[in-house]
Amino acid sequence: MTNDQSNSNFQNQNAEMADWKTYKNDEYRFEIGYPGYFTVQEINKEQIGFTYQGSVTDQISLQVLKGSLDSKDYVNKSGSFSFTYSEKDKKWVSNEAPENLAPSREEINGKEVYLVKTGDGAVSIAIAWVESPQKDFVIKTMHLWNGSYTECSMPCPDQKPLSDKNLINEILFTFKFLE
Repeated sequence: MTNDQSNSNFQNQNAEMADWKTYKNDEYRFEIGYPGYFTVQEINKEQIGFTYQGSVTDQISLQVLKGSLDSKDYVNKSGSFSFTYSEKDKKWVSNEAPENLAPSREEINGKEVYLVKTGDGAVSIAIAWVESPQKDFVIKTMHLWNGSYTECSMPCPDQKPLSDKNLINEILFTFKFLE
């Protein structure tokens, strides 16, 4: 999908995103949109959670990692392999895992994002890393959802499942660094 196609797809969703809220972090100079039915839980300025009280599986977390993306690690869910970002090679490298399992580079709304989606179809996770323009910190987002969980313990907003594999892209589309 090209960036233009991606932008077009998300522009079509603007009506659906009208009830979204914005989380703003002045210390690290960024803001990010999230569905209005999620509640923000700010643990501290480096760790923020977004949850929906009617679901135990749909959740989003955001973590500020100090320093550049260089040498940051990604360990898969089972812990059986890992990747480390190499600024020199401009990619995630591993000695023990095939390259196709590494986070992939995508451009979302003009931002370079590294994204990996894993899971068995039921419980899945998407993780994304976005480096600040000054390369002094990285925003790591994680989105956990249950693809087989179609009923909420409370009525679902908009009569549809809370989230799916596309929600992380929608959230990343709203993400921006502030000047």
